[in-house]
Amino acid sequence: FSRSAMAEEEGATLLAVNGTLMRGLELNKNLLTARAIFQEEALTSPDYRLWTINDRHPGMLKVRDSTGCSIALEVWSVPDKGLIGILQKEPAGLSIGNVTLSDGRQMLGVLAEPYLTMGQREITEYGGWRAYIASPAFGNPNTPTALVQATPHQLPCPLYVDAKPYRWPYDGSLQPHNTALIIIDMQVDFCGYGGYVDRMGYDVSATRSPIEPLQKVLAAFRAKGFFVVHTREGHRPDMTDLPLNKSWRSEQIGAGIGSKGPAGRVLTRGEPGWDIIPELKPIEGEPIIDKPGKGCFYSTDLDMLLRRRGIRNIVFGGVTTDVCVHTTMRDANDMGYECLLLTDGTNATDRGNHEAACKMVTMQGGVFGSLATAADVVATLETANNSIGATPAAPAAQNGAKSKVTRTVSLPKAEPYELSLPLGQTCLVMIDFQRDFFLPGGFGHYKGNDVSLLSECLPNAVKLLAAARAAGGVVMH
Repeated sequence: FSRSAMAEEEGATLLAVNGTLMRGLELNKNLLTARAIFQEEALTSPDYRLWTINDRHPGMLKVRDSTGCSIALEVWSVPDKGLIGILQKEPAGLSIGNVTLSDGRQMLGVLAEPYLTMGQREITEYGGWRAYIASPAFGNPNTPTALVQATPHQLPCPLYVDAKPYRWPYDGSLQPHNTALIIIDMQVDFCGYGGYVDRMGYDVSATRSPIEPLQKVLAAFRAKGFFVVHTREGHRPDMTDLPLNKSWRSEQIGAGIGSKGPAGRVLTRGEPGWDIIPELKPIEGEPIIDKPGKGCFYSTDLDMLLRRRGIRNIVFGGVTTDVCVHTTMRDANDMGYECLLLTDGTNATDRGNHEAACKMVTMQGGVFGSLATAADVVATLETANNSIGATPAAPAAQNGAKSKVTRTVSLPKAEPYELSLPLGQTCLVMIDFQRDFFLPGGFGHYKGNDVSLLSECLPNAVKLLAAARAAGGVVMH
């Protein structure tokens, strides 16, 4: 970082991109090579429709009737001298035109020529290219899409569930492309006769009570094209992933994990008791997360699946409220997901535990999220009808505020290519500059390392830190 290398970006144009130019995708390198700076995620006004062009890139068109939707995109600041080069590398049939954002701002954006979409698959209902490429339909032309005939001008949006202690989600952004239903552990072992819970001596009617409410929510979510995830708790047949204390505890109550029972070996992958009950059987395209513990994020790829699809809201159902459901909801809340617990779509082996778990959610104004019944959720979706698919304005762009082009730090000698970093969005992370690693007598020295080798980086590290502070950059240690 240096003041001489830092300059206000001049002669730049704001460009709205909706496909492979977005961060982390195939052609994003074209923006970076042109020294473009990411500004914000945004949404178009509800006047656009989206097609996949042979599953290589999207094509977005503006429509003049009420059949459009809001499409997710990114706004970049592109130096004028690099704009032409970016356009020259765009696929044939794409061009630059005026795009209107959800807050009314207008800027240049990537649009498709109408002929390009002829005979191509429409993907408007996914709300954006990222959501589509994360779906089972991407790369599979035979997968049907649950097309949503959205008429956003006629029906209310944003959309809320009548929940407690606050209407949910907090900002009203309830859409198929950003909301998931996670049904936790509705397995024979937990809700079937002869399974784990039954063998422990509990009344399985309690753990079976969520079935009917979940069937209604599941049907409503499937009809609207929402993302649905199922989970199963279970262990490897050789029990090598079963903690010894968990094994010991299960044996003390007469239902040892891995032992044989009416539904096969208890909580063992591949056994009949491990499978999901037929009343809530997953359909094609609904992933099943197999987990060895109580929480659904621990030792699984659930977070990756959700992030790749752009999911930010989660509706929770399943069993048991006080154990697996609550563990997962707490983790999700800490990870930034907006959470809703279905009070009748969950239950526990003890009614008092279920009620206490629900009450915990409502404390401190909704410390882990909010509560609603299955009927509340279904009613919201039915009332909304065709408003699903019309996403409200993003919080980042309110009151017509203009995108701010941040100061940049230019690194012309960076490898493998020149790099420009937006100062307001860049953090210098100083990792483990501790006495234990750098000084004689510390941890590194006692491990037999030559700490003088590490010390060679200190002079430049000191200069880097001072320059970052002087430039007003964010620094973390």
